[in-house]
Amino acid sequence: MGGRSGCYEVIGFFIMVVAILLVFGLVVGAVGSSPVIDSTGLHWDDSARINHDNNYTQRFIADQEGQTERARIFWDAMKGLGVAACMAAVLIVIGIQRGRTMRKQAEVQAYIAMVYPQALLERRNGATVLVDYGRQEIVTLDAVKREMAQLTVDYS
Repeated sequence: MGGRSGCYEVIGFFIMVVAILLVFGLVVGAVGSSPVIDSTGLHWDDSARINHDNNYTQRFIADQEGQTERARIFWDAMKGLGVAACMAAVLIVIGIQRGRTMRKQAEVQAYIAMVYPQALLERRNGATVLVDYGRQEIVTLDAVKREMAQLTVDYS
């Protein structure tokens, strides 16, 4: 058995040498340098790593420029949408207020028609008044609104 153990030791040694060379090749390849022998002698060739770094930098710059452009387009769109949203909000508020005003005017007109059926609206001395010729009564519109407000029930 002693003769065969030397054969296994030699095979083990070669496997170890191959493994070391393989690991060395992987490490050198990962760094991006490789040994080159030319007329000047042995030196390390870093051109692949330098090209890779330059390409990475160019890709990074192009990506950043693209992100900047996309952000500019997005915020330009948001500015336009913001103006449109503000205009829509203003129009909604105007519509709501106009509706309230018209409803209030309709309520006042209904109250006047119910309480003062014969009255006419006239302008006298810069004020709007109700003139009821049948009752011979003159009432200012503000007094009618105050009278109506006292009778109105607030359900809120």
